[in-house]
Amino acid sequence: SNNQHTAFKLQYFLPDSINALSFDAVSSALSKYRKYFDEIDQSIIQPEIDRWKISVQRNFKSKLITEILDTFADDATLRFAYPTVFSSLRLLATLPVTTATVER
Repeated sequence: SNNQHTAFKLQYFLPDSINALSFDAVSSALSKYRKYFDEIDQSIIQPEIDRWKISVQRNFKSKLITEILDTFADDATLRFAYPTVFSSLRLLATLPVTTATVER
């Protein structure tokens, strides 16, 4: 569905998709989940995205979202430096992978 497509744009924050990450790529998901973010202004988030892309290439060898979130959990400075990334990854980790409807 369109909602799932929007929500899964948060996967661009993961190492495997980092090259496709931009504010434009994730802005619809950030807007949809606005209540989970302190700020969704491009002038604030784009520099965070730029820093995150560099950090992922240097510091995150693991591609597993659970291991990346564990790193965030252990490092308050990381959570402070990347609040949008942290919130996005937490949301992505809790989204259902699939949905089902009852057949009529």
